Formats: sequence, structure tokens, C-alpha cells
Amino acid sequence: MRISQFEASFRKLTLEDRAWVDPICRSDTNLLPHAHFADMYLAQAAYEDTYREFCGCVLLKPWVEGDALQLQYPFGTPQNRRRAIEEVLKPYALQCSKVVFQGVSTDGLEDLKAQFGPKVLSVEERRNGYCYMLDLKEQIELPGGDFRNKRKKIVRFNKNFAWTYEPITADNMAECLEVNDRWFAEHIKDEHVLEEQKMLHLALEELDALRLQGGLFRIDGKPAAIYIGTPFNDEVYLSMFMKADNSYQDIALTFTHEFFKINCLDFLYDNEEGDGGVPGLRDFKTNLHPKFMVPNYDVTVQI
Repeated sequence: MRISQFEASFRKLTLEDRAWVDPICRSDTNLLPHAHFADMYLAQAAYEDTYREFCGCVLLKPWVEGDALQLQYPFGTPQNRRRAIEEVLKPYALQCSKVVFQGVSTDGLEDLKAQFGPKVLSVEERRNGYCYMLDLKEQIELPGGDFRNKRKKIVRFNKNFAWTYEPITADNMAECLEVNDRWFAEHIKDEHVLEEQKMLHLALEELDALRLQGGLFRIDGKPAAIYIGTPFNDEVYLSMFMKADNSYQDIALTFTHEFFKINCLDFLYDNEEGDGGVPGLRDFKTNLHPKFMVPNYDVTVQI
């Protein structure tokens, strides 16, 4: 197959594509957020991502930089991933001398080493994309010394502020968008803010269609924070967005705890996604006491 013919077969995902994307992603052990339909769909609001089914896998359209093919590691069973990779590389073999697999999980790294052996040229840790995995039983019950400070902060918050929680619905959607827009206006200097704002707007607009769960946190009746997440699989919950008015001290800790109690009782772990290298966000997620981290690698392989 010619490169032009191959690349022309990719297209934007629609809501109807979930019917074939979900079963493939659930056959994969990858816990990185981009292995979930909602994450793929929302990313299209900010980036020119296009996908297709290929050899039984979900495949993001590859691109070429210099002599390197850039390829997001495909989602699917190990056997289908191996076959998809072999077929993808064929049309690019004359143009590219190497391929950089992006967003590779720990299992995927071992599979690539088994598939390519000495042709694996480098493995780069993408620390900003490491996911923080929280034990939800611990996060809800806050046991022992590790969570003493968090318990104290939540008690203090409850004493200082009169708050309420409610699910996000059509009736309060305008207020949720207000929280969203206010937060982004205060963080506009962040280079990634515009992309995330587009994704969060789309998440609110398609909340029900994407099977997302959302919560609105009010203080003294005024909208102060929003939280959006969704089940990742039968054991893991995926926290996707949380925006709060941080003029209320410890609002993020308190709201996260409340959201977990209401929405996450049936899950073992919460995936807090990566921190993007943002110092304040990294500190916040570290202070949540993650049970373990899910690594994220870039792997360069000689073609």
C-alpha cells in the first residue's frame, strides 16, 4: 500500500465509533489515558488527530519528522499490535530509518523489546506523562498517618465554608462553563491551556453522549469547582478534569474526596493522569499519596 493511500484512510472519530473502539481498548492492558475512547474523542477538539481500525487495533495516524516515523503505540491484543506494527512500517521503510513509538506502556515496552531485539535504539521516560494511580479505598477512608494532614485540611475546610455538591446536568451547565472559563482566564499564560480548554468545553457539551460523570461544587451557593471523570475499565476510574477556584484554601482536596465518595465506590483505583510537568500540579498529585505510577515511554527502533 502506498503511503498516500494509507494515510488517506484515517478520519476523525465520531460518537458511533465507540462501538468498535471500546472492545479493542478493553483487550489491551494499557492504563494510559489515551487508551480510552473519551480521551481520544476529546483530544480531537485540540489536535488534528485521526484514527482507523488496522489489523484489529486502534491506530492513530502516524507522521514523519526528518528520517523518523512518529507512531503512537497501537491499542489491541499483543498479537494484533505486533501485526499492525509490521504492516504500518512497510510503506515507510524506504523513507524512514527509524520509528519513534510514543505513549508506550510497560507491557508495550517489553513487547517491543521482544519484537525488535537489538534494533531498539533508545527508551526515553516521559515523566510528565506518568499517571498517578490512587487506591480509592484509601482516598475515601483516609486511614493512618499518611492521610493525617489531608484529614485535617478537609475538617478545616468544612468548618470554614458552607458547600454543596450536585451532579452536572443541563440545568447547571452554564454555571459549569462559567467555572471553566474563569479558571482558564486566570491561567492563560500556560502554553497548554488553550488546548485543554477546548477539550473541557467539548466534554461538557457531550457529557452524556461520552458517558462522563460530572460534579459541581458550590460554596455559599456560588459555583466554585467542577470535576469530570469516567470508568476506564471494571477496576479503574479515570479522572479527566478538575477546575477549582483556589482562593478557597484546600478546595481541590475536599472536592476530590467528595467526588470519590459519590462516584467511585465500585472501583479499586483512580487514574489521575499525568501532571504535564507543571510544578504545582505535580505537588498536588504527589500529595494525594498515589499507590503506584503508570510509566509512559518513547521507544526508538531502527527500521
